[in-house]
Amino acid sequence: MKKMKDADESTTKANPTRFEDGTQDATIEDLTVVHAWSDVKRTMFLLMVAFHAMMGIFMVAGIIPASSSLAEQYNVSEVEVSYLISVPVLLVGIFPILWSQVSNAIGLNQVLLLSVFGACVCNIAGGFCKSYGSQMATRVVMSFFICPPLGIGSKVATELFPPGKRGQKLGVWTLMSTLGAPGGPFIMGFVIQHLNHNWMFWVFAIINICQLIAYITLFSWSDNVTTQSHFWKHLRNNLKSRGEPPIKLNSMASCLLHKNVVIPIFAYAIQYSYSNLVMVVEMPIAIGAKFQLDAQAIGLQYISIILGAVIGEIIAGRVSDLFMRSQRNRGRTDPDIRLWIGYPGIISAVVGIVIWGVQLQNSAEGHWNVTPLIGCGISNFGNQVMTTTWVSFAVDSFPTYSAEIGLWTNLFRQTWGFVGPFYFPRMFERCGFAVAAGIFVVIITGFSALPIFYVHLTGKMKATRLH
Repeated sequence: MKKMKDADESTTKANPTRFEDGTQDATIEDLTVVHAWSDVKRTMFLLMVAFHAMMGIFMVAGIIPASSSLAEQYNVSEVEVSYLISVPVLLVGIFPILWSQVSNAIGLNQVLLLSVFGACVCNIAGGFCKSYGSQMATRVVMSFFICPPLGIGSKVATELFPPGKRGQKLGVWTLMSTLGAPGGPFIMGFVIQHLNHNWMFWVFAIINICQLIAYITLFSWSDNVTTQSHFWKHLRNNLKSRGEPPIKLNSMASCLLHKNVVIPIFAYAIQYSYSNLVMVVEMPIAIGAKFQLDAQAIGLQYISIILGAVIGEIIAGRVSDLFMRSQRNRGRTDPDIRLWIGYPGIISAVVGIVIWGVQLQNSAEGHWNVTPLIGCGISNFGNQVMTTTWVSFAVDSFPTYSAEIGLWTNLFRQTWGFVGPFYFPRMFERCGFAVAAGIFVVIITGFSALPIFYVHLTGKMKATRLH
């Protein structure tokens, strides 16, 4: 029986299953998977990668509630402290491109292990920093180490699961990436209120240690890296056998020549900034300062953003996959059908932004009001619906570009997110929250909704000619 089992496994390794859209299953060597995995194990691996991606944003945004205490300790302004957030926001968008090349040289498992170990060391060091410069250095290096899954999540989901499940599985990665921004301030608000901000960095380190243990234990990767000699032998073999990078620069560039790729990820980056990021970044000023809240109370305000995103993902992933399966039953596989799910998301985001801005403008100073948070929840419901729908559409349109799509999605989002905090406060100061919300709605309509409608319309016209 053992021989028969070994023979079956070797056959699976040699002949990986290929999905109907041309992508392979979990036995592909790109993910350094050495044997066929069950659906449960594939899902667990995706969840771990998605949680890792969440931590990439969680640890960047988690210091938001500590802005005033960090400014006091380092004797700098809160504007300078904001650079401890905005600079890593940009870097976690850029560095995954480099990590995609490294993962091919040493293997994905080694990259994930190295990622959490390096981030752990930086976070421990961050708790002992005595100057602004040293803290900035640890934040930059931490951003480098923690970010790989922010770029590879789409590739993992695409190559582990068939198209009929891909919307939900991609949604897991996109949801966790979204939850990192509000989740960090939400959890760290309690830590800062009851301990001190040094413990914030040590909690980050503890999370990294748990990730490291989980990666080694759950997937038995310790068999490959238990001893130093085994690790270096495995590393040398990878370096010798993997001559070409997984993602070439010309492939990265050619990916953007397709409107079904570049328009959805650009539209996503724009709407994410104004239906999610502005509320996350400006929460201490927009709501915390207006209602005179402490660090813990500010953290609690993020619950509305988290709930909106979770509910949005539950609906978006399942419904878009249901649409895709029903279409395949009729013998068609046009990914355009996913875009129908995005329109309720656009409407929800617009309504939520207006409620947030108008109610925040009309709220009395020092008297907490729940209505702006209702707007936050509705807006982030729409944000998550659009995120899952548009990213899944881009990947289904060109599955072979799944890795590139993940990298560009992350880079566009983080780059636009990096720019926002430089003008958000000035806009609110000069225009007020209500007018600023109106401006955000116009931008989302012009640079997200209309381009997506154009992609959908041209896709339907092409499908009509073909059928």
